[in-house]
Amino acid sequence: MRYTTGIAMRRYSIIVVTFFSIFWPRMTVAWQGVAGLPLEDRGGKRDLLLAVDRVIAYLKTQPNQTVRVGDARVSTADLLRGAQEFTRIVIEAHGTPAFEERVRAAFRIYRTSHPSRPGKAHFTAYYDPVVEARTHPDGAFRYPIYARPPDLIEQNGRAYRLVGGRHVPYYTRRDIEEKGVLSGRGLEIAWVADYVELHYLHIQGAALLRFPGGTQKTLHVSGTNGHSFKSPGRMMIDEGLSNGAYDHVKNYLRTHPDVARRILRQNPRFIFFRMDDKLPSGSAGIPITPGRSIATDKSLYAPGALAFVRYDAPVLDAGGHLSGTRSTSRFVTDCDTGAAITGSGRADLYVGSGPRAEKLAGATNTYGELYYLLPR
Repeated sequence: MRYTTGIAMRRYSIIVVTFFSIFWPRMTVAWQGVAGLPLEDRGGKRDLLLAVDRVIAYLKTQPNQTVRVGDARVSTADLLRGAQEFTRIVIEAHGTPAFEERVRAAFRIYRTSHPSRPGKAHFTAYYDPVVEARTHPDGAFRYPIYARPPDLIEQNGRAYRLVGGRHVPYYTRRDIEEKGVLSGRGLEIAWVADYVELHYLHIQGAALLRFPGGTQKTLHVSGTNGHSFKSPGRMMIDEGLSNGAYDHVKNYLRTHPDVARRILRQNPRFIFFRMDDKLPSGSAGIPITPGRSIATDKSLYAPGALAFVRYDAPVLDAGGHLSGTRSTSRFVTDCDTGAAITGSGRADLYVGSGPRAEKLAGATNTYGELYYLLPR
């Protein structure tokens, strides 16, 4: 989910773009068929095949049904057929002059646009933090990561608990962190030492936890308390504490712990997790591939769709410092979503895990082009 420098943070953001229109002119801007589009893939063949293979495995588990991809309606069987044909084309022709022509012959291509920028899509990026953790608390590792409570009831995007036979809203972050309403219930699955990083785990919605001895586990969302997200970056801008830049926000919170506790606990939304050995996955359960997976509004774009992006990507030097941008274009798979990833022409790019990925995510906030490929 997002700050002014852009970190997309798969789950939540301060930039919330709502889109839906009954007006036909706007819809034609948001979704347009194109012909003769250059389709240069500036990425590796191996990671592209891996990303598409993961989509194929997912689509094979789905019942055949009609789904939405932009303004088009397509069956999941057709999405599977398209992914399989695309795999054949990549194996046989990727990196050759015939590649682009074969893709255009096999697929209808549609451009999707952001409501505020006809012909352009808004790109941000997200990553998976790598966080040191412990299975038991100690003097430093004293901030818990909670599993989903058994009394949590989620319905239609809201979360409740039963009190006297009535549904009441689930506990807020303040209830959980200040009042300790979940303490002593055996829900703690790991402990971390950095309170600010813990909050960013809740924003990202996923992480890799590293335990002593080198053991590493993947953290996945297992539920939320149903309350709305309130961005710390937005709150700090409003208070004049920050310009909203991602690095500045995070560093300020780390160096001002009293401000961090006050600011972060004003965000009522709380995330519950599960921990396992599986690969990081998107909302549909499709494993995500760095540089090859995107998150979009799943009310508009079905999981498993193939897409093509063109945008100016940030470039880091050997020291991990931003050294500029470089135009890039590549095929991606649509695997994920996020509470702040809403409307047409809006995509979150998955850039991997660790500190370099965090830098790339924080520096990505740009307009480019987003296209979907539907089999003929």
